[in-house]
Amino acid sequence: MIEELAYPMGPAVKPRDDGNSKKLRCAVIGVGHMGQFHAEKLACLQEIEFVGVCDIHAHRTKQIAKKHKTTAFADYHALLPIVDAVSIAVPTKDHYAIARPFLEKGIHVLLEKPIATTTKQADHLIKIAEKNHCILHIGHIEHFNAAWEAAKPYLTKPLFLEAHRLSPFKPRNMDVDVILDLMIHDLEMIQHLVPSTLKSIQAMGAPILTQKTDIANVRLQFHNGCVANLIASRVSMKAERILRIFQKESYVHINFSDSRILVYQKSKIRKKPSPLTQTVIQIPPQDALLLEIKAFINSILHGQSRDATQGKAGKNALALALRVERMLQPPTTNH
Repeated sequence: MIEELAYPMGPAVKPRDDGNSKKLRCAVIGVGHMGQFHAEKLACLQEIEFVGVCDIHAHRTKQIAKKHKTTAFADYHALLPIVDAVSIAVPTKDHYAIARPFLEKGIHVLLEKPIATTTKQADHLIKIAEKNHCILHIGHIEHFNAAWEAAKPYLTKPLFLEAHRLSPFKPRNMDVDVILDLMIHDLEMIQHLVPSTLKSIQAMGAPILTQKTDIANVRLQFHNGCVANLIASRVSMKAERILRIFQKESYVHINFSDSRILVYQKSKIRKKPSPLTQTVIQIPPQDALLLEIKAFINSILHGQSRDATQGKAGKNALALALRVERMLQPPTTNH
């Protein structure tokens, strides 16, 4: 039995028929950088039957299949009759075309973020999933980061947020810009933190090593007065994933990279050298992707799905990311 995760559950969906004694049959489509990790996690679960991996690169597919003692497929259509669930980690431009036939067949889908390239595609996938009682789980993995879960009790009403998501250059995910590649993680989490509609967006960005925006600074202002400032870069010297949340009488610093939280709260003791007390919370390392895949499997077996990773949440994150993209302006230069 997969360990139940402690988080709020979303609306019920049609569960798998437990009258069938066979294990849940799962496969991975796309075994590039991220897909290889999906295959590794699925292969270690005793609760499923890992029936295969699929990729257009034959040599890589055979290597991954051999490593995990499963079957290599060149065409994802061959998986349609033999799987109950798939994990899809292909380039974003192919998300809609590949996820659609599986959902139409009533097959559950874990789809890496972003959900699609357009909100129209996202809406269609959501509609098909609902019609066929399928789980459509979008891979916003930070929801399974131990630091995010541990920080929740300290979060009240954000007044100002600051997100830094930086990464060294990697020659992958070049079909999207830094907004859909990296910043979408923070945009999605901010949507959950701030219960208000957007008032304005300011965005600046620049292409550095690719033809698309590689570094961007975005300022979001909400109607409730909250402001969020986000920086995302895929051309930095070091990796950094930090979210700072400022609220009345407290400040929470979340480091997603090392699962460390700093909580600064207004001191109740007068005449202290500092008006703030500091609490350091170090969470033991956890495998966020493994937790996410377990949650996906549990959502199928138990008929429920987590709100924050459902198709609708993925669509909302995409819609905001696309709005940001439309506002992007090149940096000004002095002549």
